Parts: sequence; C-alpha cells; structure tokens
Amino acid sequence: MTNIGFFMVIPFLTFYLTEHKGMTGFQIGLLFAILQFTRRVLGVLAGWLSDRFGAAPILSAGLALEAVAYLWFTSAGRSFLAWVAAFALLGFGGAMNNNGSRSLIAAGRAANSAVNLSRYYVSINAAGLVGPLIGSALLTAGLSVAGFEVAAGLHVVFAVVSAVLLHGMAAPDASNVRLSNMVLALRDHHLVAYCGL
Repeated sequence: MTNIGFFMVIPFLTFYLTEHKGMTGFQIGLLFAILQFTRRVLGVLAGWLSDRFGAAPILSAGLALEAVAYLWFTSAGRSFLAWVAAFALLGFGGAMNNNGSRSLIAAGRAANSAVNLSRYYVSINAAGLVGPLIGSALLTAGLSVAGFEVAAGLHVVFAVVSAVLLHGMAAPDASNVRLSNMVLALRDHHLVAYCGL
C-alpha cells in the first residue's frame, strides 16, 4: 500500500515542481539524483542498520521517515534546500524500508521465501499501475498536495502497523556486524564498480 503513495506522487513531481514551485529542469534533475543516491547508495548503510538493529525496527523507521518527507513536501515552499532535504529524507527512508522488508522476507521460512518475495514484487508492480492513476486524477483536479498527504498517511499507518505486528521479533546476532566490514566491502573496487552499473 505504501508503494501506491510513492507511485502516486513521484511521477508527477516534475509537473508540480515546475508549475507550482518554478523550478528549472536542472534543479528537478538534481532532486531526483539526490533521491536515487540516497535510496540506492545509502542502501548499504540501511542494510548495515538492518543487520545491526533488526529488520523490523528499521522497516518501521524507514516508513516513518518517508511519511515525514511527504509531509515536508507540503510545506517546503520554494526553498530549493528544503526540497533537497525532503528528497534525501524520502530516499533514505525508502532505503531503510526496502532493506527492512526484504530482510524480513528472507528471514521467513525457506519454503515460503520465494513465494513471499514474488508477492512483494507483484504488489510493487500493482502499485506502479494504480498509483499513477490516482496521482493523475489528483493532479487534474488540482489536488497535488492531497497526494502528498495521502502518501504520508499511508506510510504512517504502515509504520505503526509494522511496529505493532513485528514488535518483539528476534533481532539477528549483531556480534559480527561491524562498520569495518562495510568499509572493507567498499574498498573492493570490483564490487563497487559492479554495484555502480
């Protein structure tokens, strides 16, 4: 459901930022680059956090950060720096959400993990179809800001639901999770080059 909010907002942000906030194509491109950087590159940090503190709390925290980012969209005004911060927050929250949810799926029973992973991706693709339809209807009706609010609301609801339902879930043994291991992986130039593709 949270992916509906994402796909309801993201495809139309270019129009919103151009028409309502007077941003240039370069500024909008920079914002989306920041979103992708924080969502993908900081995914390594989000994965480390998930391994260190457990997938469930990282999933809930990521959903909460995304909700804050969507609410920030409603009040960022014409401040480019406010939009930069909101996009970065949305990206890092998404990285935490993605890492947490995938870790929980992987931690499930081995017999069900393939089925659960396929359901996860089917739900993302379904949201990719439904979200833009809702977003375009809101955009056409002049209710772009309502899309931000609905996306934030969906993320808040699922942050609370995940925190309640997953509370007390066993965290992984964090004795082998060290920041030095992440640094070691980042020093592997072949791995970094592959991940950069």
